[in-house]
Amino acid sequence: NMYYDAPSARQIFRSQMTKTLVPLDVTRSVTFGLDIMNELPSESTRRGAFLRKLLTHSFRAHRQVFALESIYLHAAVGLMVAIHPELFEMRDICGDVEVHGELTSGATVFDRRPENRP
Repeated sequence: NMYYDAPSARQIFRSQMTKTLVPLDVTRSVTFGLDIMNELPSESTRRGAFLRKLLTHSFRAHRQVFALESIYLHAAVGLMVAIHPELFEMRDICGDVEVHGELTSGATVFDRRPENRP
C-alpha cells in the first residue's frame, strides 16, 4: 500500500525487476453484489459458513466506509491480471512514489509525456 509505506513502495518502483501495477480504478470496476450470497454453498458446510461470515463482514465494511451495496474485488482482479494478462490493456510507463509531500506522500506519479520529446 503506497500510502502506508511510501519509502518501501518507492524502493520497489525503482528496482530493476519487472512489475505490473493494477490501479484502483481498474480493480474498483469489478464488484460482487449482495446477490452473490445466494450462490454460496450452504451455511451448514464449513466452506459456506466461512464464506458467509467473511462476506457478511466485507459487505458491512464496504457499506459503512464506501456507502456501497457491493464489495470490491481488488485481489481477484490483480490475480486475473497475472493469470490472463491478455484480458487487460497494458502500457509501459515510468513511475515513482512521492515520499516527502505533506499532502501527497504515497501518491504515485507517472510520466505520460510522449517518449520522443525534445
